[in-house]
Amino acid sequence: MQSVLTTLKTVESSQLGIIIYSTKQKEVVCSFNPDLIVPLASAAKVILGYCITKWVERGLFHWEDLIEDFQLDKEENSAVLFPHFQGRMSLSLGDLVEVMIACHDSKAADSVVKFCGDWRK
Repeated sequence: MQSVLTTLKTVESSQLGIIIYSTKQKEVVCSFNPDLIVPLASAAKVILGYCITKWVERGLFHWEDLIEDFQLDKEENSAVLFPHFQGRMSLSLGDLVEVMIACHDSKAADSVVKFCGDWRK
């Protein structure tokens, strides 16, 4: 972890931050740029975003692919952070992945997974 923080410190950006929270200790165990608001993303959504990124790199999908059958969770903050996405008939794969991670939106995650071939893929 220390090598990750050392590398992060070499990046000159006020928009870079990381917070590591221990569910075992129930506290923040490490942070870099703690004044920056960092959206919460579950490990599963980060991994899903990583897999989709790899599929895009391989040409299986494109960030601009339109997802017409999608849902956003009304209980999450996507309406606040992405008001321009509300009521849309379709969203791009890239936009939906962004909402999924930034808003911790499980319905967006399910929509992305269904578009990419379901959980079995």
